Amino acid sequence: MKIQNARRFLITHAFLFAIVFAHIEHSEAQDWKQFMGPHGSATSENASLPVKWDAETNIKWKTELPGLGASSPIIVGDRIFLTCYSGYGDGTKSEIENLVRHLVCFDRTDGKILWKKSVDNSEVKDEDPYESFITQHGYATNTPVSDGESVYVFLGKPGLFAFDIDGKELWKKSIEYKTNKTRWGSAASPILHGDNLILNAIEECGKIFSISKKDGEIQWEFEAETKLAYATPNLVTAADGELELVIPVPNRVIGLDPETGKQKWYVTNQFDNESNASVIIDNDIVYIYGGFRSVGSMAIRVGGQGDVTESHVLWNTRDTSYVSTPILKDGHLYWIDESGIAFCVKAESGEQVYKKRVPGVRGGRGIKFFASMISAGDHMFAVSRRSGTFVIKTTPEYELVSQNQIAGDESEFNGTPAISGNQLFIRSNKFLYCIGE
Repeated sequence: MKIQNARRFLITHAFLFAIVFAHIEHSEAQDWKQFMGPHGSATSENASLPVKWDAETNIKWKTELPGLGASSPIIVGDRIFLTCYSGYGDGTKSEIENLVRHLVCFDRTDGKILWKKSVDNSEVKDEDPYESFITQHGYATNTPVSDGESVYVFLGKPGLFAFDIDGKELWKKSIEYKTNKTRWGSAASPILHGDNLILNAIEECGKIFSISKKDGEIQWEFEAETKLAYATPNLVTAADGELELVIPVPNRVIGLDPETGKQKWYVTNQFDNESNASVIIDNDIVYIYGGFRSVGSMAIRVGGQGDVTESHVLWNTRDTSYVSTPILKDGHLYWIDESGIAFCVKAESGEQVYKKRVPGVRGGRGIKFFASMISAGDHMFAVSRRSGTFVIKTTPEYELVSQNQIAGDESEFNGTPAISGNQLFIRSNKFLYCIGE
């Protein structure tokens, strides 16, 4: 009898453990904890998202935001985190001293704001004025990142901040900045590497940092000796099994040791203007896109030492995306450039498969697409600034499925959307939307 009871006890608890583990695994699969989601791939293979919606259809909820922004939402369990700004550059005709940046936490179920933390400009002596290119995206462009327990957010010149999941400030780190004469503002988002945060602060001070997520202490810094580098870096495993930190900057692509910050290799390129698009990973190959019209794109096999331009560049083309980051799906790269032209190229060779102007895109001669595309199943979702969200089949044959506009919201849509479960989260300058059937 004792043996039978012990056996029953073990079976029951093993079953319960399996349920709990499955729940945790499912919950982790639902999370979208950084810019462009897991591994920065902008892809959710299993999500089933609606391909059509409007102000009355397939919108689960919408919540008015306390400010503007071009950052993306991240999802951690039952919470959503997003940054905004207000007080200046938002149409209020206020003074620059009144600029305030916000980190906002929402209930993912109904969109209710759970808490908001605000950071003013009291410690910033030389904020970038609202003019030139900064008017295209504003002062809340960096997307937060989370390890599931804390949220880390880079707010540009005010610095890097850590909060727990309930909004308690854990630490803040000021970043020494040297104002760039272009004054185009801050854009790169932090990523996590083990117990540290990797931060591209080239635009702020010409450096890349590794910062302890525990207390904000700098572990290493790399002097990049350049400006106009707004891309979010990525971690890539080389053929020899070594992990490398890859970041594109004007005129070159850099591979660093993420543990020490030492440069391992670099590739020179013709991208002599700003670098915007994030690093796209395909095993030990990365795809890099230039930050201005017609400067091109390239494929690089990571690894090696020193200048590997001749040995590790697989292809170069003149096609580029300008601001947004393409997605990789089934051996093809897809994107829509700033003017509204959809591209598909072969990832193996860079050969162009199609180049199609997307109908229905409006907005004059300015930038029409600021957000990066994301992919779910066999569809990709491209959020335009003023013409709604375009849904396109993720196949080498161009097929526009739908154009989805939300009546009543005439503000700009600049942020890359996020996916969690079978729901799509899109932010405008006015609202955060949860879209699902």
